[in-house]
Amino acid sequence: MVATVIDVEGSAYRREGARCLIMEEGEVTGILSGGCIEEDLRGYAGEVMRTGVSRKVYYDFRAGEDDVWGTGIGCNGAITVWLESFDPIRYPDAARDLLEDLQKRAETRLPYEAVTVVTSSDPQLCPPGTRWTR
Repeated sequence: MVATVIDVEGSAYRREGARCLIMEEGEVTGILSGGCIEEDLRGYAGEVMRTGVSRKVYYDFRAGEDDVWGTGIGCNGAITVWLESFDPIRYPDAARDLLEDLQKRAETRLPYEAVTVVTSSDPQLCPPGTRWTR
């Protein structure tokens, strides 16, 4: 599963676009927050891996906003993380789309634009997880 920071409000360890991989066994490669959310993301990752349905997860580290996370952990902001399955066996189309996007990014010398729908007012027409590139 791939976890990507898609929005940052205030200060945070990583900025938009930072990614990590979460394996089915729970191993995490890379970090999004200095290690303070990766354990929690494992729980959400299991759901995304089982269902193949991508989702957003919001963490607010600002003082007084979320007592679960507290303060003094190296960031005083809020981050939104997009979780998407990468399972070539169960969800080959989604895995192919993600790999093609990464390959295009790596190979181009021209400006590259990529958009992933994370919220949709019409999920039938444009479901979350839809990816467009140019």
